[in-house]
Amino acid sequence: FVALMFVASKAGLGANVSLLSPDAVKEALLYSNILDIMYTPIMLAAKVSILVQVDRMFSGNKQRMVFWSVRALAYINVFCYTVMFFTNVFACTPRARIVDPAVDGKCISPSNLIVVSGTVNVASDVLVLLFTVWGISRLRLNGKRQTMVAFVFSIGSFACIASVCRLAFGVQVDKARNYTDTVFSVHMWS
Repeated sequence: FVALMFVASKAGLGANVSLLSPDAVKEALLYSNILDIMYTPIMLAAKVSILVQVDRMFSGNKQRMVFWSVRALAYINVFCYTVMFFTNVFACTPRARIVDPAVDGKCISPSNLIVVSGTVNVASDVLVLLFTVWGISRLRLNGKRQTMVAFVFSIGSFACIASVCRLAFGVQVDKARNYTDTVFSVHMWS
């Protein structure tokens, strides 16, 4: 993802659209869509791996709330990120319209896609963090060990902050005005 960000920025993503040639704008739009497509499986893998880790740490008894909550959140994430993946892949019909608005067809608003994915991301990040804090509070550890475990998982609060920033920048995205510049911040926070 980071390597593609460098390639996309070299192609014009992040630059003012008025400074780009029409071909550079098309290339930047294509890279933006590819980044959106790549974002969903990467985030899904990260969240499911964290949820598996939380599940292994905190749910010894299958009757416990953590056991079922973590699994439910994992399935909800799989569903939401799968829908977002295919929505980004098929954002425009025909697909050529992603880079060329002159092509006849229909597109889903990129800003709406960013806001929806941002909202899902913020909600799932906060829930993962809450499950973790709740699980830590239920562990029978001495104060020092509980603090150390809490510190490790508190790093996850940065994910919540990054998701909120991504959503805040995503609300500002408007394809009609300088899209290549404004969407770059969204991808950076991704």
